Amino acid sequence: MEYKLNENIYSRNLDESEKFVANKRENIKSDLITITHDKLENILLKHLEKLSFKNKWLAPLSLFLSLLATLLTAKFDNIFGLSKDIWQAIFIVCCCSSFIWLMISIFKLIIYRKEATLESLLNKIKAI
Repeated sequence: MEYKLNENIYSRNLDESEKFVANKRENIKSDLITITHDKLENILLKHLEKLSFKNKWLAPLSLFLSLLATLLTAKFDNIFGLSKDIWQAIFIVCCCSSFIWLMISIFKLIIYRKEATLESLLNKIKAI
């Protein structure tokens, strides 16, 4: 591109890709990681298991709340040859079991919370 300014000729070579670029920064350094297929597969499977704990508490919570709502609102009757007290006991045992399942799921969620991150996965692959 050439242009005149005060009767002097200035020439300026601009690359078309740099026409609107104010600053150019390069970050091309990288780490090379060498790992065997079976070792990577084991690391990824363990990480996938830890990721699954993020959502495993939803099923026991839903079951517990449903059973608790049933216990609080239902009037049990004699049906299928079982007395109303047995039906109520069955629901109480199921409600307690689902509560224990919920507590175990939340405990595992808290334990694996920090290990279920991308940074943790990369560190295990890098063997740091």
